[in-house]
Amino acid sequence: MNNEPSRQVAPARLTAPLTITLSGSDLEHLNAYREAVHALQPANWPANAKHGDAPNKYRTQFEGQRDVAEDALAKILSNAVDAPPRCAAE
Repeated sequence: MNNEPSRQVAPARLTAPLTITLSGSDLEHLNAYREAVHALQPANWPANAKHGDAPNKYRTQFEGQRDVAEDALAKILSNAVDAPPRCAAE
């Protein structure tokens, strides 16, 4: 019996351009990501987010939004790579 752990093969690296179309909830994820990245830049903070414990709450809110959207976008891209090729007529 082989006691070595089984190794999963990593997906093949992409070598050709990937073109995808985002629509519906995919666009919502992209917009949420863009909004969060913009909001996290201190120059874009509203005045009420700059004092006391407000900066931590503000950052936590938008870091969470950014992270959720980032994960969703990564999954969208990965799924696009794994999807079967579409016909040009579609």
